[in-house]
Amino acid sequence: MRFSVVTPVHNGMPHIRGCAASVAAQTHQDREHLVHDAESTDGTVEWLREQETIDWISEPDDGMYDAIGRGWQRADGDVLSWLNADEQYLPGTMQLVNRCLQENPEVDVVFGNYILISPDGTALAARREIPLRPWYVATGILYAMTCTMFSRRSVVDMFGPPDTTYRIVSDREWVLRLIDAGVRFLHIPEYLALFSIGSSNLSLAPDAQRERARVAKAYSHHRGLLPPSWARVCRCTEKLLRGCYGTRDIHYIFCDASGARQLQARVGTRWRWNLAK
Repeated sequence: MRFSVVTPVHNGMPHIRGCAASVAAQTHQDREHLVHDAESTDGTVEWLREQETIDWISEPDDGMYDAIGRGWQRADGDVLSWLNADEQYLPGTMQLVNRCLQENPEVDVVFGNYILISPDGTALAARREIPLRPWYVATGILYAMTCTMFSRRSVVDMFGPPDTTYRIVSDREWVLRLIDAGVRFLHIPEYLALFSIGSSNLSLAPDAQRERARVAKAYSHHRGLLPPSWARVCRCTEKLLRGCYGTRDIHYIFCDASGARQLQARVGTRWRWNLAK
């Protein structure tokens, strides 16, 4: 199966170097990396001009989700994904996903576990997740992280890319839309990607609160009669029963301008955003 990875970027230096390196290092060879740049001015475009293995374009867009949709339109793969410029795939991710989709033809979208890191690659937490439950997503957060999500092309052809009228939580709306359409998700209980925590958090912005309220209203049929707090309790209980909590030793590869580095850490699953930053 051919994989098409789209990276939306605007002034993504130096992180995009590690992102691209993690894609290039995948052992699954039938792939393409498409970068949609929103007219960066920090050297990203100049760097992209030197990359022979990246299919890139630099033009104005209407935000990240618009860039993702445009990238998927240019893609020719059987499996579509997006990887933000400050995110990275772990070694063997595509090979694992390819095998999973081949062995489970009834599955449309897969996602997996992920490691939270600081911009310098230091591990902050290792998140082990559970199968996707629409009740949890509609009342809480999207724990199927997009850096670990891979979709068959037929899903995007039939139901479209993320909605560009959302600027922050379109990924959550997209997943709920797919669930309502009967798209079948499968959780892979392996670490697939690194998710970088930067100096800001859009999920704390007032616009994010308004968008979340809009999604909650549109998909209120998943919320039921119980308060959101019950969904959180149920999700945490399920994670506990599945052994998702606790501290563990992890080994992972982090790529930056100096190359790929093998790192190890002992981390738990909990991490809280530091508002003082």
